[in-house]
Amino acid sequence: MKDHKVNDLWTSRWDDRYSQEEFAYGEEPNNYLKEQLSKLTVGSILFPAEGEGRNAVFAAQMGWNVSAFDISVEGKWRNEDLPEIKKSTSGGMSLAQYNELLDSETLFLVDFHTEQCAPCRKMEPYLKKIGSEWSDKVKVVRINADENTQ
Repeated sequence: MKDHKVNDLWTSRWDDRYSQEEFAYGEEPNNYLKEQLSKLTVGSILFPAEGEGRNAVFAAQMGWNVSAFDISVEGKWRNEDLPEIKKSTSGGMSLAQYNELLDSETLFLVDFHTEQCAPCRKMEPYLKKIGSEWSDKVKVVRINADENTQ
């Protein structure tokens, strides 16, 4: 029980911070990240604790296949109106991207989930493991059904 209270406290703190009108860390990417990404070959990238999405947006604009997550519901996809953020598989994907996958030769597993769904949260580590260990055979796509209603 204690762990849930700590988690709820942190989630509440970040939700409060990200619910403000202004972005907590601004809209521009972290300068160090910006410098380092320009040195790397574009590929897949994961942004844990991504908050409002500024770094994920920047990476997606550079062509990276972006996955991101954050403990805060408020922080997720603060930049959701920017088409670049929809390239991420954390909060979901656009309908066009989903249709693109349907038309491809790629084998994929689609997980439609919601933040409130306890079984969905329990499945997440297993789906990530499948996506990681079988990345050459299958692409795991997680779509938040609350955020992607089309």
